[in-house]
Amino acid sequence: MTASGKTATAFAIGAVALIAAWAGFALRQSNDISSAPVHKLFALVLPDPAGNSQAVAQWRGKVLVINFWATWCEPCREEIPGLQRLREKYASKNVEVVGIAVDSASKVREYAKIMKIAYPLLVGGLESIELVRDFGNKAGGLPYTIVLDQQAVIALSHLGLIKEQDLDRKLAELAR
Repeated sequence: MTASGKTATAFAIGAVALIAAWAGFALRQSNDISSAPVHKLFALVLPDPAGNSQAVAQWRGKVLVINFWATWCEPCREEIPGLQRLREKYASKNVEVVGIAVDSASKVREYAKIMKIAYPLLVGGLESIELVRDFGNKAGGLPYTIVLDQQAVIALSHLGLIKEQDLDRKLAELAR
């Protein structure tokens, strides 16, 4: 191989190494950014519909389905029965469903009673829309569902009505 060929090969190897290092750095940075809303979520202490303070951190270590919803949101209301069924199905497998309502406590309390919602509900009010945006839902639309694995890594985020069978598949994968 000629000197110019060796130089070109060395340059190519150096360029590939530089690109790989940059990609690794970018991936670590994106993971750090995506974990920021998770840390913010677990730092939350919100009232339940009865007014009792509840720390989201109490569910750390579980596969956690966080569903942002409101009583006035029709697709939100449609997915509640499926969320209840999945909570019952996976209760023994360290899975929890938590609803964070972008609503008032009185409306959530009334609606939870009508729908017989058995999973934990928290009242986040309009402030929880900012958290939804932090998770990547820039429009702040509802319903918005986040699934965290047992290590609190985002396994799924979904804007709009989530199909029960899609969420079931994801939970089956995570709840082993």
